[in-house]
Amino acid sequence: MEPWHILVVVLVLVVLFGSKKLPDTARSPGW
Repeated sequence: MEPWHILVVVLVLVVLFGSKKLPDTARSPGW
């Protein structure tokens, strides 16, 4: 995968899950 593909995936996740859930996801042990 090219680096920009990762950015596209991240943007899609932001749109799907919403920016409000991102802080909780970032704090999860999975990251």
